[in-house]
Amino acid sequence: TVLSLLVGQAIAEGHIDGFDQPLTDWLPEFSQDPLAQSATLGNLSLMNSGYEWTEHYYSPVSPTVELLYGPDIEAFLTQGAFSADPGSFWEYSSASTQLLGIALQRALTKSGAAASISDYLSSTLWQPLGMNDDGLWHLDDSGMELVFCCINTNARNYAKLGLLMLNQGRWNGQQLLPEDLVASMIEPLGTDYYGYSTWLGLDGDPAHFYLSGHLGQFVIVVPELDMVVVRLGESNETGRELMSEDIPYLIQEAINQLPDPTLANAVIKES
Repeated sequence: TVLSLLVGQAIAEGHIDGFDQPLTDWLPEFSQDPLAQSATLGNLSLMNSGYEWTEHYYSPVSPTVELLYGPDIEAFLTQGAFSADPGSFWEYSSASTQLLGIALQRALTKSGAAASISDYLSSTLWQPLGMNDDGLWHLDDSGMELVFCCINTNARNYAKLGLLMLNQGRWNGQQLLPEDLVASMIEPLGTDYYGYSTWLGLDGDPAHFYLSGHLGQFVIVVPELDMVVVRLGESNETGRELMSEDIPYLIQEAINQLPDPTLANAVIKES
């Protein structure tokens, strides 16, 4: 989600044409792939690009493991191929997010906007939001950020990211991100539970959207209640189905802590 926020800012600053820009403009390695030729940067963010991928975290032969531990993930992914028409089906793919990150890095380098995605995140969000500590973004051996995962910080800073999205990119009276960016990211394009790198529960009661990490880590935004819930954890083995049960459970637990549930305002739940 953080990556797509940065892509949205890069679009606003003119470094990238838009989410509808052909991905081969920034990933020419796929220019001879007929399926890739019709894919956009937005397809990568929406997880419906058609890039051939199997998402599995615990199999030693999974490409996801190579993505996490490989020495050069740019070389690894740009040697892949597309196996389906873009937009024809949805499947969660860390590879798609990482390819979007490669495109962003190349755009930032070409425009001279930032030396790295980390630098761009620092100047665009981290410093303006007044984060109370440095974050940590894992790198491969070549120095490329693992943008599909692996941003580490504390609950308060995660909450600030959620509050920024809750307030449509505004922070302390300053518009840090394009006003319509969050609205576009939570539009259910292709599937009703996912937008541009953002999980959706828009038909929930209350409606919500969220950033989802590994092992039960969430930043949940509930606009109707003006509320952000942060959950940090080491396990998501609760026995509850994630989207229909676990996320609503965390929202309700946060509401239950309010002295007056009608006055919800940025409640942060840590566990």
